[in-house]
Amino acid sequence: MYVDWHIATDGTAVDAGVINNDFANHVAGKPLASCVIAAIDAIIFPPPLTIQYVAHTVTFKHQHTLKREAEQTQKPMLELYR
Repeated sequence: MYVDWHIATDGTAVDAGVINNDFANHVAGKPLASCVIAAIDAIIFPPPLTIQYVAHTVTFKHQHTLKREAEQTQKPMLELYR
């Protein structure tokens, strides 16, 4: 899923939207996109000096895949995706 938004000078997300949704034809596609947008809208980013545009790919992986990748790299799961 590819999403974009702007970060306002107060750190809030503005105009968050889905650019491309690989799950669009899946029964969970719309609810999943809505959840991602709601999560972005809830984040307070460090306030930039000017409005900033952000585009980001959101990747979904099964928990077992994340665990295996963490074991292979010997890094905590959260550190893999920073």
